[in-house]
Amino acid sequence: MFGLPEKQLSFLLCASCDTLPTPMSLSRWNIITNPKCALCQTLQPTTNHILTRCSVALVQGCVTSVSPPTELSTSLSRPDLVLVSKDSIYLFVLTVTTNTQQHFLAARARKEDRYGSLLYDLQCTGLAVDLISIEIGCLGHFMPKTLAQVTTACCVSKKTVQSLFEQAARIAISCSYRIFNSRASPEWDLLDLLT
Repeated sequence: MFGLPEKQLSFLLCASCDTLPTPMSLSRWNIITNPKCALCQTLQPTTNHILTRCSVALVQGCVTSVSPPTELSTSLSRPDLVLVSKDSIYLFVLTVTTNTQQHFLAARARKEDRYGSLLYDLQCTGLAVDLISIEIGCLGHFMPKTLAQVTTACCVSKKTVQSLFEQAARIAISCSYRIFNSRASPEWDLLDLLT
């Protein structure tokens, strides 16, 4: 799957099925009786807690929160990814749409409208805020301008971002192919979509 090494694939599958040996799972399996996070002592920590929410890991920099800072905004809009630095916040939203520039621009306009109040609330805190709208066409197309935005926001090489976009394009094409081939079937397996 996506060329992942065997151990990473096993981790991904176990995380998806909630069968990683977290304190919560170990308690559920009657292996331990007092499930606590080893770092912050939170009771019954889940995989999500360990990967994204542990307060000690956040302070240590082991994990980075990907949730919008709710204390900074009352907006119910939640982007797909949030990167926060000392003086900037980048909000990333992803859409798979029809393969025309017109549809790409329409999707971007809808997202700018949807996230407008969140952007305003965050800008009022004095931080620089940028909404990065990523549109991937169902046949694998994307706007080159978006590559530059992501490269700048993530402080990574253009080659790295290009590779990520190409992978996303391959996934979009694969999914579109499966959807197309299932067009006459009333039932089809979502798990089989990327194979």
